[in-house]
Amino acid sequence: MIENDSVYCDQCGAELYICPKCKKFGKGAGKRCASCGGELVRAGEVDQGDAVKSDPDSFDKSKSNAGDNAPVAVPTLVCDSPAVSLPLADGAVIGRTTGDYTSQLGSLIYISGRHASLSFTAGKWYITDLGSRNGTTVNGFKCLPGVPVPITVGDAVKIAKTYNFIVR
Repeated sequence: MIENDSVYCDQCGAELYICPKCKKFGKGAGKRCASCGGELVRAGEVDQGDAVKSDPDSFDKSKSNAGDNAPVAVPTLVCDSPAVSLPLADGAVIGRTTGDYTSQLGSLIYISGRHASLSFTAGKWYITDLGSRNGTTVNGFKCLPGVPVPITVGDAVKIAKTYNFIVR
């Protein structure tokens, strides 16, 4: 158990990082929270209070080669052409004119203004088409509007019949 006021791991001595949104610990500058997708900051920079959680589920030892307690990076939707990376965030909207990724997607004309949404529930990521004009597919299967479809690392997500993303 990591103490609420810890700045360094009491077992390995590594500097701790924390999610300001959900107050869960993680390790690594520039990483994102495995629970909510929020950007981790140095533990000493956040008023941690009593809400800090040391969540063993946010550390997946089987998928990391960076040490025994290294956190798994939040999955990212990656498209090679055009070069776009969208870190998954719970509640995020994928859209050309609305949502969390408009700066990356604003020029991609086949993506609807409010195309799809992302959610993290019961330890799994989901994508939900929001009734977009050009649709969303996961591993070749069309997503029905309003129906969450689970996605995991390695899945192929096609947005708007044009943009091929891989969950990494």
